[in-house]
Amino acid sequence: MFDHIPTQLAFNSPLWMQVFFSISGFLTAYFTLIYAEKKSLTVGKCVLSFINRFIRLTPVAMLGIWFTIAYPRLGVGPQWQLLVARESHDCTERWWYHLLYVHNHLTLGKFCMGHTWYLAVDMQLHILGSVLLLVFLRWRKSIAPVILALVSSSIVATGLIAYFYDLSPIITAQTPEIVSNMFRGSELMTKLYLPVWTNLCGYLFGFAVAFIYHSNQVKGVKLNEVKWFNLVFHATLTLALCVTLAGVAFLSDTKPPRWAAILYSSFDRVLVALCFNIFLLGCFSNCKSVLRDALSWRGFHVLGRLSYSVFIVHFIIMRMTVASNTQIGHISFYTMISLLIVSSVLSYVVAIPVYLLVEMPFIQLWKAIVGEDKKKGDEDYNQNQAAPTKLNIVRVRSKRTDTNEV
Repeated sequence: MFDHIPTQLAFNSPLWMQVFFSISGFLTAYFTLIYAEKKSLTVGKCVLSFINRFIRLTPVAMLGIWFTIAYPRLGVGPQWQLLVARESHDCTERWWYHLLYVHNHLTLGKFCMGHTWYLAVDMQLHILGSVLLLVFLRWRKSIAPVILALVSSSIVATGLIAYFYDLSPIITAQTPEIVSNMFRGSELMTKLYLPVWTNLCGYLFGFAVAFIYHSNQVKGVKLNEVKWFNLVFHATLTLALCVTLAGVAFLSDTKPPRWAAILYSSFDRVLVALCFNIFLLGCFSNCKSVLRDALSWRGFHVLGRLSYSVFIVHFIIMRMTVASNTQIGHISFYTMISLLIVSSVLSYVVAIPVYLLVEMPFIQLWKAIVGEDKKKGDEDYNQNQAAPTKLNIVRVRSKRTDTNEV
């Protein structure tokens, strides 16, 4: 895998997690701005927003952990003990950290739904974002300086960590022994990838896009008619891909100098997040793009509804598929594609009952408890604050503009 460009790019693909943080930051800030047009944002509303998000995300996540603890009795196989029973044991010890959304700061080496570290970081960013919105809505001139200061602090902190711990910037390109033990002993994951402060840039850039887009709506600015912005818009994803490709240099036998590793570690996620958020702003501003039109396909609506449940169950499906195999597995491009297709289809099939029986009932129950019909404006704010981040078709309707698609 170290010798081929496509798989080398896959090693560096975690940089694109900033896409999800960016969308999360945008939705949180934008719908708060819509809410603030008629009502004031208070500390109580921010607390309610946190409760909404907790109730929105937790039932499905806890269902996944409960099933992880319980399902060792559902099958057997040569790798069942290593991949299934071991994770079940570890989740019985760590489930309550997941309930508190702090498991991204735990010592690695335990098999307990490791992919949900994203939920912990996103929840922590949501709390920070709520505090920032209280400040930004009261003092609008502080938006740019605060965002710039926080992003700069994140860059400096990441660079210093890479310098003092002598870390390589490629997160997943580590020895098979470390990977097979869930990155136990890996300072790269715990210091550079999982902490909330190293993932600030995508979320804060999403905030910036929300304020810029809302301001353009109020002032009637049409970025799709600005030539230079259209040029930048069409170049952003290519530039982000080039940033990802530049990391391949750190996988060669002769690695670049240490200063290059520090520089790349400091700016890789920042540049990817910046490029994507420019693309996001262009999509909202109705810039013409074949990719944007493809993402606006209505067929994605149904898949978008299921995406959070799919996110929770897909690793469980993949683990059971691999662990129940009684034959020696041969790693090749064909087998990897086959596993991807099988796990994707099964994940969406399983996600349908999870969505209908767990996710949606809890959403409707909470709406009934908070009194949806009495305060429609508050419900719109809370619903959108609580929505999980997902690459989905979102239609934003405003009094000032026509329907915009992202």
